[in-house]
Amino acid sequence: AFLTIFSFVETSVQNLKNNWHITIICLVASAIFCLIYIFVMRFFTKFMVWFTLILFFLLFVALTGFSFYQYWALKHNNQPEYFDTLYKMGATFKLPRTWLIIGFVFLTIVVIFLVVLIFLRKRIVLAIAIMEEASKGLANMLSAILWPLVTYVILLMILALIFFVFIELKTVSSADLQAWEPESVNSPSSSKQDLQRAFRALPCNSTATGRKGDICRFIGYGGKQYILPLQIFTGFMGFWLINFVLAFHEMTLAGAFAYFYFRRHGTKTMFPILAAARNALFYHMGTLAFGALIVTIVQFIRTVFEYINYKLKNSENQVAKFMLKCCICCLYCLEKILRFINRNAYIMVCVLLFTESHPSIKTAIYSQNFCSAAANAFSLLTRNIARVFVLDKVADFVILLARLITIAFSIGLYYLMFRGHVTFPEHALSFVIVILGAFLIGKQFFDVYIMGVDTIFLC
Repeated sequence: AFLTIFSFVETSVQNLKNNWHITIICLVASAIFCLIYIFVMRFFTKFMVWFTLILFFLLFVALTGFSFYQYWALKHNNQPEYFDTLYKMGATFKLPRTWLIIGFVFLTIVVIFLVVLIFLRKRIVLAIAIMEEASKGLANMLSAILWPLVTYVILLMILALIFFVFIELKTVSSADLQAWEPESVNSPSSSKQDLQRAFRALPCNSTATGRKGDICRFIGYGGKQYILPLQIFTGFMGFWLINFVLAFHEMTLAGAFAYFYFRRHGTKTMFPILAAARNALFYHMGTLAFGALIVTIVQFIRTVFEYINYKLKNSENQVAKFMLKCCICCLYCLEKILRFINRNAYIMVCVLLFTESHPSIKTAIYSQNFCSAAANAFSLLTRNIARVFVLDKVADFVILLARLITIAFSIGLYYLMFRGHVTFPEHALSFVIVILGAFLIGKQFFDVYIMGVDTIFLC
């Protein structure tokens, strides 16, 4: 088995070395495809949204029909041969009742989906308008697409710094010395060991004169008691720096889209993403640091609990382990909630910056702080909870379809480059790199788009 795996890996790596340029071409083509897709979305957003929703609706209708057909076939002992592979998954799928339950579950989803389409159609139209505006904004600010690369570089530098500090802390120590008065090495009774101890003696201080207590005997390296507190401090600061950079990333994108929305009919700057980054650094450093600190505290506590859970994995106290996992789960949910609130608080700060003409709104000039912005954003979202839900789900559907199309395009191009002669295991590694690369490229493009949708919604 080991030789088979080694041969598989060796063949895949060799093929990647021989055809690396094709893999690069596919990845670059997927980035260009995402860019074209975003340009097209500004003109065909309405069609793409309704097409996606109807496609998902028809998918669940088909799954419902398939489930009820399976129930009918098993009930009448008329099982199709090409469905045999399904039943190899377990005896449960051989029971008609299983497919009946699955059918009713899918039918319930179909009914709920249909009700949502009928009664929330106006909000879907609003979501389409917001997504169209976000598409226009991203098409007019191509520099925003490259901004995540800057964030990744900064994060890599921070991770390298944290790693270097941890390595340095591992070597932190101080020499433990003890005052020592050596015997005269000129004595006839001096042994070889006496001479070696004398040569290893160190001055206790810089003004040593040779009197008693001026030279010390080396015992060993100490100071280890300070390493753990320093490591904890370094880890906490590492989390804080990473969260600060992520907050800066979100506020910069939000500022760029807010600038586009409020200045789309007026004077425009050449690089709105750089202007937004400057505003975030000059006027909102405290907001970013405070928001990142809140998330860091929860994240750090959860990390400590996960470390304790790891240490107790062989413990027989199941109650304690269960309670610990519950705490970890609650902290994880709290972290997600705080990230959501922070994200919208950063957006609200940027929105208020461009609405200074409104007399009832405080801008960054009048010190709109993090808590006030978070409260305003949360209040606005809760007052429009139905619109938030529809916009979020519609955007998720469209982005999911866009990512799948991007991956399918990359796979199709890879096949075309080899004229359909793609065999395994020769092309396995290249194939996986193309799929993962297309997914990550699509994620970078469409995460920026989602930030634009959220920003324009709060605008």
